[in-house]
Amino acid sequence: MRDTGFFIPYAATLRFTDLNWYNFGMESSDNPILKQELTEATLLSDIEPIEEGGMVVENREDLRSFVEAPLLEACQRFFDKGIKTVFSSANKKDVRSGYAHIALDFESLSPVNQKIAMSLGKEGIIHGSRIRKGIYLEIPITETSILGEIKKKALALVDKFENQSI
Repeated sequence: MRDTGFFIPYAATLRFTDLNWYNFGMESSDNPILKQELTEATLLSDIEPIEEGGMVVENREDLRSFVEAPLLEACQRFFDKGIKTVFSSANKKDVRSGYAHIALDFESLSPVNQKIAMSLGKEGIIHGSRIRKGIYLEIPITETSILGEIKKKALALVDKFENQSI
């Protein structure tokens, strides 16, 4: 596996339609997680976790295959800003911890974005093809948190960062 690109350890095929619902899935799959329909009002506690991972994302559209619905647009905007996301999670398992989260590759951030990330997130370690420093952006959640609310909070975090070259 190359150490370039955007690494998101949780994966699924995700499509967003103009009807404002999310459809996980390859039509031939019998996996109910991959066929889950979600709206902006879907409770996070109803969103199944995506357990698959370890994929390198080469372009913005690839993120549709690897990021859970509540964080997809935020991860796409990070990609557009040249910021590497290495991990994201927003599903019913996260309700127990009280946080949905997006992890950023600290070493790949510009000095300005490193300061922004440090002010917004928690420092941690990213494991993958090599161990490195990461910043974990946490979004507080409860059993009553909904997809649209988490999406809005994640996008507000992205808006605080500046564009950078990869």
